[in-house]
Amino acid sequence: MKGRWFRFRSFWIFPILAIVAIIFSLRYTANSNVIDLLWLLPIGLFIWTLLEYTLHRFVFHMESDNIHLQHHRHPTDPTLILVIPELAVLISAAIAALFLLLTGNYFITAGLMSGIWIGFLYYATVHYRVHTEDKNGAWIAGQRRMHFYHHFRNSRRCFGVTTPIWDFVFRTTSED
Repeated sequence: MKGRWFRFRSFWIFPILAIVAIIFSLRYTANSNVIDLLWLLPIGLFIWTLLEYTLHRFVFHMESDNIHLQHHRHPTDPTLILVIPELAVLISAAIAALFLLLTGNYFITAGLMSGIWIGFLYYATVHYRVHTEDKNGAWIAGQRRMHFYHHFRNSRRCFGVTTPIWDFVFRTTSED
């Protein structure tokens, strides 16, 4: 059986990717400045919230029998709670390629991706805690309430795990 380090490998893979991407891009992008991360990281984090909602609603809930739907059938199985890092890296590569195509700037792409990865790791932490821990503060309890509504009452509602903002925008909050 694989150890906890293997299950939680995203927590060392993505910080390393972020550091390498930022260092590389600072070195090879003219007029890049580490201070710009003060606006790039929050924008990337905001983009993450939309990615989380969009992927959860439109990709992970496709009709095929995928890992996410197995997670719905077995919500306490720790092997089905976290996103497979290799899949997250592939999705990240596609998103990074799109950002690079749109901006033509390695540093902006690295900063935005680092913000997205911060959001992804926050998502992984929240999702794991929601499914495995009984004693949490009010914030996690609220997230658990909405996420469990999605799991056990209506899987066509409450797609945001870390924030309900897009559920409000797209009117997919709980019906209660």
